[in-house]
Amino acid sequence: MKKLLTAIAVLACYVAVPAWGYNAEHFFKLGLDSNLANTKINYFTRAIELNPEFAKPYGYRAEAYRFMGMLDLAVRDATRAIEIGGKKRVIGKAYSTRSKAYKALGEKEKAEADLKKAVNMDPAYDIYEYFTTTEYLADSAGRSGSVKGIGWMGAAGMIAIAFVLIFKLTLPPPRKDNKNKDS
Repeated sequence: MKKLLTAIAVLACYVAVPAWGYNAEHFFKLGLDSNLANTKINYFTRAIELNPEFAKPYGYRAEAYRFMGMLDLAVRDATRAIEIGGKKRVIGKAYSTRSKAYKALGEKEKAEADLKKAVNMDPAYDIYEYFTTTEYLADSAGRSGSVKGIGWMGAAGMIAIAFVLIFKLTLPPPRKDNKNKDS
């Protein structure tokens, strides 16, 4: 009887060992490592099934949905990640993803509001502020039909480059100070 119980215990441990690695974090990491959007979505979905209060898979699945053009699903998942909360960086990424999805859906006001929230949550998204400003300038130039104005900006840039090349406007290299050097 003792041998039978030992055999059952060993068998139970043998069967249970592979299951230890298969938690939500495991499937989340598999989703990150995958190169295919559909596979990413499947892994993130499995992670969410195992732990529905894990915000990261919602945020990353939202980005995969957005990439696949499933914008309504992207907004839904990003919103769920924001509702769950967590680290500021995770929530900032969710706001950023939702902002991109709203922009693609044509809801520019919601997109800009989410972008501002993303920048406030995670300063790493600060660079997006410049992209939206550039896009705004390009849109306004396109609406006003001022292609000539953009041409002038290009000419000014070429003149600036010419000045740098002709007059070698560069910063001098730092000088070595030999006085502090020990002999």
